[in-house]
Amino acid sequence: MNEILSGRLTEDKKFTMFFVKFIPKQHIGRFRAGYIHMKNLKIYIDMEKESKEKGIGDKYECSLVLRDVRATWQDNETEEIILKSPLTEVTIFNEDELLTPVFCTYIIDSDNLMIEEETNQDATTKLKISDEEIEKIIDDFGETAVIIQANEFFERLVKASEEKGYVIDAGKVKYYDYSVNQKER
Repeated sequence: MNEILSGRLTEDKKFTMFFVKFIPKQHIGRFRAGYIHMKNLKIYIDMEKESKEKGIGDKYECSLVLRDVRATWQDNETEEIILKSPLTEVTIFNEDELLTPVFCTYIIDSDNLMIEEETNQDATTKLKISDEEIEKIIDDFGETAVIIQANEFFERLVKASEEKGYVIDAGKVKYYDYSVNQKER
């Protein structure tokens, strides 16, 4: 199990303290009662395609994107090369993954907190986020959010999933520059 959301140090040595889940007001009660709504990856692909804006959606979700590729087509039987062509973009995706349910939250970790005051027993922190970033988040996700203690929530989610026989995976979203080829992708 990936420990990146467990409230312990993550693989990149950041401490996840809170999740912020943006939820329409009418669904907060159900969420607090333990109901978790997830959307599948196809919805996130369609969001960007429909809005034509980068943000919540991602048209490259579950895709391998390659730029400036030289493609060669050949006959499988004779191995004769039929066509060679430069391609500006090749996108390959696994259709089976499109229906994978995803639970998205905004993560508050040690990167976006600034210590204002510290004693031997506790610390006062402030979010390191600009007013412009807050406005963008509100525009993208709405004004209503639930702040969740990360470690407790994740432990309860893992336990409930195991009891129901579900397999879950967790991790922070990794953002890539799709205009260039990257080994990590």
